[in-house]
Amino acid sequence: MASPQPRTLTTFLYEPRTNNNGHFSIPHGLGVQYPGGSWLIRGITVAVLHQNNNWHTLEFSNTVDNRFWWNDTIVEGTIFSPHFHNRPVQIIVFAEWNPA
Repeated sequence: MASPQPRTLTTFLYEPRTNNNGHFSIPHGLGVQYPGGSWLIRGITVAVLHQNNNWHTLEFSNTVDNRFWWNDTIVEGTIFSPHFHNRPVQIIVFAEWNPA
């Protein structure tokens, strides 16, 4: 059995708002090929701001699913509860540097 290998992840914070339907879409800029490598997204967390000004983490995901997803250019999602429509969202992206 192989021993676990440590990962060095960097976090990036994005703060969009949901629209009238609870949808958000934010360009992350991590899919760009930089000199020496690129960033690979390994997971995200999504938190929404309650009306009492407390943040509520909805999900941590390391897979694209039917609520939250990402690709090389954007992180997107839909929060179905109408209590969180037109509300601030915090997206934390966990990415790993992938040397060329």
